[in-house]
Amino acid sequence: MGLEVNNLKVSINDKTIIKEATLKVGYEEKILLVGPNGSGKTSLIQAIIGNPRYRVDGRILLDGKDISNIPMHERVLLGLAASYQIPPSLRGLTLYDLAYNIMKRFHDDIDIIKERIYSLASSLNMVEFLDREVNREFSGGELKRSELFLTLLLKPKIILLDEIDSGVDMENLRIMAKEIMRYYKRYKPGILFVTHTGGILRFLKSDRLYILLDGFIRESRDAENAFKIIMESGFYKFT
Repeated sequence: MGLEVNNLKVSINDKTIIKEATLKVGYEEKILLVGPNGSGKTSLIQAIIGNPRYRVDGRILLDGKDISNIPMHERVLLGLAASYQIPPSLRGLTLYDLAYNIMKRFHDDIDIIKERIYSLASSLNMVEFLDREVNREFSGGELKRSELFLTLLLKPKIILLDEIDSGVDMENLRIMAKEIMRYYKRYKPGILFVTHTGGILRFLKSDRLYILLDGFIRESRDAENAFKIIMESGFYKFT
């Protein structure tokens, strides 16, 4: 089944950001979400994952279960994960310790935890970063790889990636795309990519595309052609 968002309204500090959003991300689907700066894409991702700063009206379903009113950590337990557009840096905490603490909340077997951390870090060329403070003095590409590493740690089944391809050089993008596709082929998750540049499309194909515009979502089933039109003529070509 996967993720379903039905007639979702998202507000923060009594300001409505999204008037009505309906979308689906099924398993084994790769979906794009695009829209102008400030259109609310990040707010939508944060609302879906359960950030308490956002007020939502409507329904968020995961495998048919309404998760609209359950806290973020319970959504994570159910298999939902999201990356941050701007990953935070943490002084005094290493990337390994953060990853270990995240996994320890959900797993008891220390050997499994360590194997997962080092295996995933190796796939993303992040092993040498495990002993460094989280995202401190990381380059743009290193920040995004670190964020993808933390997002995939718990083997989520629905993944929301917020501009994972922004500010990233081609080599870092290639490394991340390779790991995303390896994960996709092995675990068959549903993935929603928020993107401005479309850089991720150089390495993988999208099944569908959603456009967030003026507080509403529109859908196109021909993702590549729709994105090409947007790049050439702008978002309002779809109004």
